[in-house]
Amino acid sequence: MKKILMFGVIAMFTLFLINDVNAATIDQLKSWYPGTKIKVEDIDVSSKNYKLILEENLTDENGQDIVVQKGETVTIDLAGHTLTSFSVSAVEVQAGAIVNIIDSSADHTGKIVNKRDVAYSVIGNKGTLKIEGGTISSNLAGHAAILNTGELTIDGGKIETTVDNAFGITNAGKATINGGEFIQGKNYSVIVNNAELKLNGGIFTSKTGESHNALITNLTATSDELKKLEVNENTKADLTITNGEFNTDFVLSNKQSDKVNIKGGKFGETKSIENYLDENLTFDAEGNVIVKKEEPKTNIQSTEKNPNTSDILPLSIGALLISGIGLIYLLKKKCN
Repeated sequence: MKKILMFGVIAMFTLFLINDVNAATIDQLKSWYPGTKIKVEDIDVSSKNYKLILEENLTDENGQDIVVQKGETVTIDLAGHTLTSFSVSAVEVQAGAIVNIIDSSADHTGKIVNKRDVAYSVIGNKGTLKIEGGTISSNLAGHAAILNTGELTIDGGKIETTVDNAFGITNAGKATINGGEFIQGKNYSVIVNNAELKLNGGIFTSKTGESHNALITNLTATSDELKKLEVNENTKADLTITNGEFNTDFVLSNKQSDKVNIKGGKFGETKSIENYLDENLTFDAEGNVIVKKEEPKTNIQSTEKNPNTSDILPLSIGALLISGIGLIYLLKKKCN
């Protein structure tokens, strides 16, 4: 009996050690703390609202994958620390889940990265994801920092590519970018859009030199690629840019004639996007999108001859003479 009990304890302890560095739900993180170094605060248990706070760096040796399930609302505060994936995505947002990522540190040093031998995106979103802070980058070729098939909003933070053939964001859902910094550090695009993407702000920079793909690629993926992304094969890439600063010589690559509409922004080079402006827009000398100035209208001289005073004068004198004769006639008649 003692041997069986001892075996059970060892098995439980081994399971704990394995799960401590594998994908964990919120309930598991709560029960494993402080071993995971991720503190879970209950915001509202009845509505499954939680806040996760990193208390130290979780690197390759003690990486942790976080799974947010349907019906849960979770804020992840990096608090200046690094979250590294272990076996799958560092953060998996399931359909029906809501996640907000922030970094409360004064120096904004929080990061989320993937382990170099983990063939997954750093963050996989099928639910609703908002990013307000932190740096998110992929260390693995062929994979993105964020793979979005749900609804993504970026208001701040930094998205970057740090190795060749890795993407920043692959969007196959609905994405809105209002702010943040996007850095193309290597050859692949920092954003690959295959669905609906609206750029309302942000700073977009390429540090690759002359040989690189476009900063943003707007395309329709192949059937096999779409199956991997678990999205409808009829999806078409739809890109709208209303604002943002784009510091590169190669902003956009638009494939298969998908929809692109540029309404605003500041562009370092305009040659790759000038065909996508609204008809009433153009660029100023600094690359800002501005409304075209109306061409001044030319006054057309009338071909009709204007009346000349020399023509009017005889007529006026004649009218006066007739009036005078008529008046004299009336006076004479009255006197008689």
